[in-house]
Amino acid sequence: MNFIQYIKQVWKAGTSGGTPFSPDRLNHMEDGIKNNNNMISELNSNIGNEDIEGVFNYLGLEFVIYRKNGIRYLHSSGRLTQAFPTQWTTIGTIENIVYKGYGHIICNTSNIAIKFIYNNGVLNASATGTTKATEYAQDSCVLV
Repeated sequence: MNFIQYIKQVWKAGTSGGTPFSPDRLNHMEDGIKNNNNMISELNSNIGNEDIEGVFNYLGLEFVIYRKNGIRYLHSSGRLTQAFPTQWTTIGTIENIVYKGYGHIICNTSNIAIKFIYNNGVLNASATGTTKATEYAQDSCVLV
């Protein structure tokens, strides 16, 4: 699989900045977002057992950390059985893996973000606000 490189465009403030809004520039951003979304979806659909580094279950959600093409991902799915805590909580550990990363996953019903920090084999998470039991979360993020 070849990643599609996104070429950043430079914007300059003001009408004299030479970069007015245009369909071409907006479509460039839309295409970049869509292409990256397609790549993540394709990676998620092709996860094999050999790619999985750890699986954690917490408050009804299943969190899977996997590595594909040298990039680590966190995938979550499930329905919360109770409110996700807004303070950092340890979800689990993986032995003998030393890396750092962070990402976030959005709850589908409230748009509350669940933030993740992965540091030296320990996965911690917190919510940016109060979540409710029965909220559904199915999303993936890159641990960067």
